[in-house]
Amino acid sequence: MKRFRFPLQSVLAIREAKVDQAEAALAERQRSCRALRERLARLKDAEAEALAGLAMGERTAQPGPSPLPIRSAYLLGLGEQIGTLEAKLAAEQTEVVRLRQVLLERSREEQIIEHLRRRKVKMFRSEMVREQQIEIDEIAGARRAAIPLGRSVS
Repeated sequence: MKRFRFPLQSVLAIREAKVDQAEAALAERQRSCRALRERLARLKDAEAEALAGLAMGERTAQPGPSPLPIRSAYLLGLGEQIGTLEAKLAAEQTEVVRLRQVLLERSREEQIIEHLRRRKVKMFRSEMVREQQIEIDEIAGARRAAIPLGRSVS
């Protein structure tokens, strides 16, 4: 009995590996985006608290040196960090979109090869069924030829 052999099996294995790599790269970028979003949220919370503290400080003006320049510098620094993180996040999100496209393309390539493999398997099975039927017909024909025609069964 013949064994099924798919000539593009190594190509299929490579395509599957490329899909796995693309999935891993995409997952890593998504984790990075999530971490940036969390860090950005923390910075925005800190900025909101500093603004609230600044507003509260204006209401309760105390004699002595004003903390306004210090808080303003702190808020300015937070604003710069937020701007930098927003730019990084935008770049990461662009990269996530690109990696999704790469994954989609590699998945399509894998699906094409897999579709060819399924067709080859189907053709192989049909051929095996046809060969078995030919064998059965030959065996049945040989039996018929072995039984004498003139002899009656009584």
